Amino acid sequence: MSRRYNIAVFDGDGIGPEIMAPTMKLLDLIASVSGGYTLDFEHLPAGAQHFLETGEALPDASLAGADKAD
Repeated sequence: MSRRYNIAVFDGDGIGPEIMAPTMKLLDLIASVSGGYTLDFEHLPAGAQHFLETGEALPDASLAGADKAD
């Protein structure tokens, strides 16, 4: 039986999104090769761009999502 893990992802700003996309691909590949688990990624808003759009750099909802993640 395969175990599922919920992973909180904060893409961030600057190079953050450029780093997170290949990192998640790599983690998915490792999980598929291992055969013992799968990963579900939950993108949570945070960062300077989010602050510019909303006035909040790290919303409570994002912290709650991270707290629930594995």
